[in-house]
Amino acid sequence: MSSRLALADAPQTPLERRARPNLRAVPSPEARRVGRPPGSDSEARRRTLVSAAIRVFACRGFDAATLKDVADLADITRPAVHHYFAGKTPLYQAALDRAHEIVMAPWACSPPSPDTVDAFLDEQESDAEVRWASALLGTSLAQTNRLAEVAPQITDIADEVKRLCKEAFSANCDAVSPERSAERLAARIVGRWVMTAATLPATAAAADLV
Repeated sequence: MSSRLALADAPQTPLERRARPNLRAVPSPEARRVGRPPGSDSEARRRTLVSAAIRVFACRGFDAATLKDVADLADITRPAVHHYFAGKTPLYQAALDRAHEIVMAPWACSPPSPDTVDAFLDEQESDAEVRWASALLGTSLAQTNRLAEVAPQITDIADEVKRLCKEAFSANCDAVSPERSAERLAARIVGRWVMTAATLPATAAAADLV
């Protein structure tokens, strides 16, 4: 045994050193999990982040929400968020765009009439995804002037709601003042979205992320 140890500790010749492979430390699996997992679906991960962002921004608003909140809800590390979004503002913009798509797409296909708008909103809010998206639109539209620089599309969303309401009343020949009626209806819709936000849980739950 002592002779083997002595041989192992003995200096190597230049030829022996050249023949010995150049071994490098291999990072542990734990070290590789900090970023995007190998073989992960990049688009699916991005969708999960946006869904988590809708919930976080709906609950906490743009100013109070943090990237850590979103990362924790999506169950990834904060540095991994930056692989998809450069910061909180572009993530908020993506969340707002997705919320607009979720809530307003059914309106474009089959816009409700003034008499059916409440039933339409009730039906929409029975779906968890639509409820969270409506809440984000409500909290954002309630601060349109504050958020216009952060997310310019918020003014477009407000104009779209007004336009759809105006079209609904323009098609109603019985409306005495379509313009005023459309403004009231738009305010009622946005008010419903704001109230939806007010009834959300204190924190964004991780369940039902899509």
